[in-house]
Amino acid sequence: MYITAYPQTVYDELVKALNGQSRVFDALLASYPEWAAFANAVQGDREAIFWLLKYDFKEIGVLANALADEPNATEWLKHHDDPFLYQFLQAAKGEETGMQFLKQTRYKTFVPLAKAVRQARKIRIKNETFWYRVF
Repeated sequence: MYITAYPQTVYDELVKALNGQSRVFDALLASYPEWAAFANAVQGDREAIFWLLKYDFKEIGVLANALADEPNATEWLKHHDDPFLYQFLQAAKGEETGMQFLKQTRYKTFVPLAKAVRQARKIRIKNETFWYRVF
């Protein structure tokens, strides 16, 4: 299924899963494992990206890889036929042009997801950057 063709409830559940609701994540894992893998990938799980690509969730896998700052994945999205993929990436990375694209097109329902991905990326980057922190 194409990345934008899922029922809206899937994206709503993904937002909740990215915000730490483990029961929602478990439900996603049971019904839409590709989105559970995406949630894990956004949070730094490289194996989740490989799983997405292995099981032919190409667009979701490349998007997750680009969110992990893989330049080849970003270039692939940039040149993809559907501008949504690259613009969503930009929005999830905090670029205003990507967010405006989502808000001004039929993709406005993806704004909460882009914000949730951005927040999850911030947490992942902070955890990776301050790895020496003593608890």
